[in-house]
Amino acid sequence: MAARAYAEENGLFFIETSAKTAYNVNEIFYEIGMYLFSCCCWVRI
Repeated sequence: MAARAYAEENGLFFIETSAKTAYNVNEIFYEIGMYLFSCCCWVRI
């Protein structure tokens, strides 16, 4: 799969999703939230 290979080569996050069937939609939002939390939890606002 070209998209997955591109993401891996460039250090990007990749999860295949489908808006039509909701496949992996919850998982991608969870992963994004966890990533943002891990990046920002040490920063005080």
